[in-house]
Amino acid sequence: MKRQGAYLNIVLTAVTILLAVLLWTQFSGRGGMVRSSFAADRGGSGIPDAGEQRERMVRELRELRGTLEATRKLLESGRVKVQVTNLDQIDAKRDR
Repeated sequence: MKRQGAYLNIVLTAVTILLAVLLWTQFSGRGGMVRSSFAADRGGSGIPDAGEQRERMVRELRELRGTLEATRKLLESGRVKVQVTNLDQIDAKRDR
């Protein structure tokens, strides 16, 4: 019976110490979970800026649209020649 009580005291002491360490790291601001939002923005303020993210996406979409429009104009001008071939027929001609 004494061994069971001693074991219980050791386990409760360990749990109490671990809980105290957890609470200290959470409230001292040094814990990893407290500052996880700092990765969300480059400013380091800890608050993600959804508006800035959307503006960046819109700029990238405009750039992509410009690139696509330039590619379309290049194809329409005739300076680029596109030839579609059937690779199976090419391989069959080589094998003869």
